[in-house]
Amino acid sequence: PDPIGAITDLTYRPSGIQVGMMSMGVVDTIIVGHLSTQALAAVALGNHTWGAICNYVKTSASSLMPIMDTLIASELVARVPDPIRDNRPLYHVADPLLRFHYAIIRRQQHRLARMSAHTESLWRDLIPTYRSLVLGPSFEAMAREWTTHIADATTTGGAPEHVGSTVLLQGSPDAQEIDVVVASDDHGAAPQERTILALGEAKVAAPLTMHHVHRLDTARRTVGERARHAKLLLFGTHIEQNVREAATGRSDLEVIDLDRLYNGQ
Repeated sequence: PDPIGAITDLTYRPSGIQVGMMSMGVVDTIIVGHLSTQALAAVALGNHTWGAICNYVKTSASSLMPIMDTLIASELVARVPDPIRDNRPLYHVADPLLRFHYAIIRRQQHRLARMSAHTESLWRDLIPTYRSLVLGPSFEAMAREWTTHIADATTTGGAPEHVGSTVLLQGSPDAQEIDVVVASDDHGAAPQERTILALGEAKVAAPLTMHHVHRLDTARRTVGERARHAKLLLFGTHIEQNVREAATGRSDLEVIDLDRLYNGQ
């Protein structure tokens, strides 16, 4: 069957929620194969490391590799390199609409398909999931894009030759994911030997507080000598005044709000 033609069979509810062929699997029909849809769902649900994706899909790394390569080549999944650790990329769904489908619609089909579904109440229940699995990753990707293509070198501490994200394991029982990492190339040095120019945190729909500044300070100390002069980048939609005041008195701290994201460097 033609999956695009099936879109015309959508059922429209008075609430505006579209339920029917689309929610029951147009996306899954286009993305052929059980393992492909499982892999995409794994990434959309917050499994960003290779091991976490394998565990979710319950398959071996060798079986998953060609599937992920196809999803990446099709621009459905983005492989985000780790600028400071070799062979440790993180994986993210490339399109916010796909994130929304797998994180929200696909998991709630049984509730959305009911004629008497109370969509306003359902949406209130799903707002935390939407923020953490759809809105948050989209904003983090925007922050990395801005850092790569728009930010001035004085903002990032130097030319952004390698931009990505990383997970810090040292010095803490819990892994700490850093949303934005900028590293210099250092004449072709291996990732684990590159100078770290900047570490960044991206928060949307939640205030950026001094806690986030201290968190980046801790991350910088955790990485060690090669991050000694790293800038700290805070990307956010809601930034507390004391954070802005701290940034005016520190040359190593940059606050990037929405106005700066869209209009500044």
